[in-house]
Amino acid sequence: MLAYEQEHLALVEAVKGDRYIKLTVRGANPLNFFVLLRDGIEVTLSRFPGLDIQRTIPCLGHNGEPCTHEFDYHQLSKRKKATIECPEAEEDISVAELLYGLNFHTQNAVLERIDELETKIVDGQEEILNEFKNLLELTQREFTHVFRREQAKIDSHCPNIFILRPRGGKSWQKAIAGQKIDLQLYCQAPGCWHPTQAGGLYEIDEPAKWLRATAPYISKLFKVLRFAAPIIGPWLGVVDPKEYEAIYKNDLELFKELAEKLPEIQNTEDLELADRITRGEDLDPERADGSALRALRQLLEEKDPQQHWGGLKKVLTPEGHYLWLCEHHTAEYKR
Repeated sequence: MLAYEQEHLALVEAVKGDRYIKLTVRGANPLNFFVLLRDGIEVTLSRFPGLDIQRTIPCLGHNGEPCTHEFDYHQLSKRKKATIECPEAEEDISVAELLYGLNFHTQNAVLERIDELETKIVDGQEEILNEFKNLLELTQREFTHVFRREQAKIDSHCPNIFILRPRGGKSWQKAIAGQKIDLQLYCQAPGCWHPTQAGGLYEIDEPAKWLRATAPYISKLFKVLRFAAPIIGPWLGVVDPKEYEAIYKNDLELFKELAEKLPEIQNTEDLELADRITRGEDLDPERADGSALRALRQLLEEKDPQQHWGGLKKVLTPEGHYLWLCEHHTAEYKR
């Protein structure tokens, strides 16, 4: 039996005779805790190459009644149709609901839910606020985790959460590609993304070329970053909260404007990604963004050869996630 904040409980059962492990999580917003524990179990299983594993997800039930059927997770992940029939009740079940929050392909559904919750948050509504915080932590953690293979490679081994702003921080010119751009690195603590305080700020010399190489990744990053909040804490040092909040919100607005203009900047004919689309290849999100992460690594190496990177340190969590963290959040994992 394991516990998490806001009274979430998890039961991990290992039945030796039947050779299965069952994970069940209960609470007001169990998804975040479930995925965190699931990833921890997967790290353990990955230590045994060749181990034959079948992952299943219980049916959602019918008319308020539980169902004994279990769906194969691998088959669900590959399914193109929106529904799948439960053989027990001979009723169609939503594939999106079965997989909600459990893999990269359902990220948009989670972001839509966060978007919906954001419009409902008012003082005193703890239930909505708690769900928002849990889904935000899940989304931020899974965003970094989806690039785990690329981040393990030496040529893309670097912090990969950042914000872009026009040099001077005022406004974008009509011709963004010719404007001087600053890149600000962020600490990747799930649920608490924040800019680095000592360093981690770099000027991009050839913005047009760099933006073309990183445009697909930046678009994905903005979808998640737009829900980040200016959280004040000891990791920011001595900072005026009101001034920090104003700068933070301005950065997000500027990043939003840039994301909207990316299609004008991006010359897809020059990108490996475009070639793969033309050939009709299946796009692995990790591999598709490998070139963008390598372009980011090259920039950071040129600007910061000593690899200070704003004091961010690479941490491998017990659940198998690579996170680039500030000194304060790194200390939490050392404990």
